[in-house]
Amino acid sequence: DFDLQEITTFDMLIDVQKLLGHRLSLDHLAQNTLNAKKSADGLVSLQWYKEGKIDQIVEYCKQDVEITRDLFLHGESQGYVKYTTRSGIAKELEVDWKASSLI
Repeated sequence: DFDLQEITTFDMLIDVQKLLGHRLSLDHLAQNTLNAKKSADGLVSLQWYKEGKIDQIVEYCKQDVEITRDLFLHGESQGYVKYTTRSGIAKELEVDWKASSLI
């Protein structure tokens, strides 16, 4: 038996929300920081499931994990991620995502 609640977790989007006071999507952060765009969203993947397009869901999930990894590694190594304010101003958000401080 293994209790999953014993695993230490970290959610980048929750951390960003705490720092900014509002939510930003993974896609928003990826576009501004990595110049990478997600291929779809969760709602599209639900439609694909209904249509039996499991291969597309697998590819979407793999890409989502890659973007999440790359965004985390950027924040860890550079100490910031980029975002655009509601008024359209590009900014850097300082983050402390060093693995040693998260464990």
